[in-house]
Amino acid sequence: MQTVAIPPATARFVAALEAELGVDKARLVLTCNVHGLPPQAYAAERERWLELGSVDAWLVDHHRRLMETLVLHAADGSLWYEQKIAPAVVDFARDHPEIQSGVRDGDYIYVTKIPYDPARFLKSTDPLEKRRLACHCPLAASSITADSAGVPAAWCACSAGYEKFRFDIVFGQETEATVLKSVLAGDPLCRFAIRLPESARQAVR
Repeated sequence: MQTVAIPPATARFVAALEAELGVDKARLVLTCNVHGLPPQAYAAERERWLELGSVDAWLVDHHRRLMETLVLHAADGSLWYEQKIAPAVVDFARDHPEIQSGVRDGDYIYVTKIPYDPARFLKSTDPLEKRRLACHCPLAASSITADSAGVPAAWCACSAGYEKFRFDIVFGQETEATVLKSVLAGDPLCRFAIRLPESARQAVR
């Protein structure tokens, strides 16, 4: 049985997708819910948003609840998803409300993805190691080198799609997601801009 090297296969897939659809349409495809998340995963968040009736209030509330969860995991040592939460991670998330929650500026919500291994990420002083520790994608992480990555940065539209799905469900309408920074492009963390749908722009505060 032939073994497939995952990052090269991912790179070929991105190149083929862009060749077939063009760069812009390929990005839109990748920002769809390709992870197959069920809408029910964010049903409670939608109810909370409808209850509060304000984008800003919901984002603040979301961050508050995230912090409560991280504090509990740091205290008892249990994993949060696959991640070990050290006290330094709690402080990092508290000081950066974009992490896993979001901060609105105008018609956009800015979200920064928490590192895959946040405790080691915060301890590391090596830029290359930090990028690898930040990346959640097993199809790409091992391809990251000091100069570039074997998987093109366009692949990170998939991660943007993962983040935007929460907002799609909360606002009950498709949103737009743009990759602003990504570890595959040489940045230390991945950051996305989620454009508010028209219906939510009337309830920002």
